[in-house]
Amino acid sequence: MEYNHWTEEYRIPAEEPMNAPEIAFPAPEYPENAPETPEMPAEYETIPRGGLLRTDGAFAEPSEQERAESERKAKRRFLLHNFAAPVAATIVIVAICFASFNYDPLGNNYLMAGFLKSPLSGNITEVGVKPEVVGDVTPTPTPTPTNKPSVTPTPTPPLKNYAEGSIPAATVVVRSIVHVESESNGSFDSQMTEGDPMPEIREWLATWGGDPNTMTEVSRMRTFLGYEFSDDLIMIGDTDDMANIYIAQGYIHAVYREEIEYFAYPMTSTPGGDTGDADWPSLPNMAPDFAGAYAWGTDGTEEYVRMRINGETYDRYLEMGSAWAAYGGAMADVPGASYDSSTNTLTLTDCTADVLDVNLMGNGFTVKLVGDNRIGYISIWGAMYGGSVTITGTGTLTVNESRANNVGLMLEAERSAAVLMVDRGVKVDLYGKQAAFLASTTTMEQAVWYRPGMTLTGGTRTSGEFLNRTRTLTDENGYVLFDENGNIMQVPVTLAEISQAYGVDLYDYTFVNDDGSISTEVHFDDPQR
Repeated sequence: MEYNHWTEEYRIPAEEPMNAPEIAFPAPEYPENAPETPEMPAEYETIPRGGLLRTDGAFAEPSEQERAESERKAKRRFLLHNFAAPVAATIVIVAICFASFNYDPLGNNYLMAGFLKSPLSGNITEVGVKPEVVGDVTPTPTPTPTNKPSVTPTPTPPLKNYAEGSIPAATVVVRSIVHVESESNGSFDSQMTEGDPMPEIREWLATWGGDPNTMTEVSRMRTFLGYEFSDDLIMIGDTDDMANIYIAQGYIHAVYREEIEYFAYPMTSTPGGDTGDADWPSLPNMAPDFAGAYAWGTDGTEEYVRMRINGETYDRYLEMGSAWAAYGGAMADVPGASYDSSTNTLTLTDCTADVLDVNLMGNGFTVKLVGDNRIGYISIWGAMYGGSVTITGTGTLTVNESRANNVGLMLEAERSAAVLMVDRGVKVDLYGKQAAFLASTTTMEQAVWYRPGMTLTGGTRTSGEFLNRTRTLTDENGYVLFDENGNIMQVPVTLAEISQAYGVDLYDYTFVNDDGSISTEVHFDDPQR
């Protein structure tokens, strides 16, 4: 007896699968109404439930055994539909949830076994399983990693043996070799480089507990090595006389080797490695230049103490030499500020101002703090006489907290013995966009002093050359030289060259961080105040 519900003439041939027709046009915006279902031809009538189709096309009633078998299958379909299918669906949903969180409780990527299949047999997500080739499909070979090619350093052009100083147009380049001895009997030697060796030095210091803030310079020696010409160098002028050439393209470097020796000490518990100064320096020219001996002009004395109030465009003078009256200066009161000429002291009492500007008031000039005081910018000018300031009292002083100015407190020493001294009892906070504090061209190698017992945070006191100083390049007749863009040509000038020119040792002084960068905020505080 045949159990096929369709006769042979209505079967679809298995060897020719039906392909979906190509979509020629998009679906209309509003679908058409479904056509009415035509009546089913007699030859397509449904076989009665449980009935059998005989070979002659007639229907036959099932036997008791067949009826029981049919009922058993119906019950099995009922159980499968109402119980097994929901349970299976629940398992699939839970499995997908686990897989979405990359959790595979059964191991071996079991949850993903039915997904991510490729033409290669096996699960392509399973690590370490070599897939088998199915049919004519060839697996894609795994690329073999290659080592990154090493970078070949650019060769340094050979140096020319012209005499030192014979090519004024050359730019000075210093290549340093740093040697550090330690308290632990270890030592470090850097390569000769134009870069910063401090990262390697700090890394070496960390191996034995050294502190870069306690490194003390032992010696420094600079040696001229020769001149370095760039490959694209174009010179204009008499090339037989290198003192009278102009560089139109490329560069000429006057190359120096500088050998620096340091001694390093272990870490200390004192912030920044500083402990304050019991003895303060003995300075000349303590009084203001009331006589005008160091005045730049001939119109009278040029000392002054002046301030600018927030929102005003003119200065109010608290002390004014006779020369400034000719420039329109006038004495005026400043809220919260007063100057006493008998003690050379400016007292600030809860004072707020944009600028405090001081000139030629000598190395004994003092600022006394009472209450909370806030100044946008402070500058002290020395003019080869004296541009120091001592901060004392019981109050606080905050300078340039908004960092609107590049420097907070500036000592324009102008080749004078200018220093900053901070006394017990005060709190001073200095801020700057580029530097919190700067002393320029002072004759004092240490330009910041503060009393023992105070704390210094935000940087370490230091001295050295860090400014980009330049001079105008001129020809043999003293005429200024311009580049092809019409800009005045400049060449770097070191502080050593400035010192040689003026016959005195000059220093630029600031605070630096552990990495050697300039500190943009520095704090003095007395814990006992």
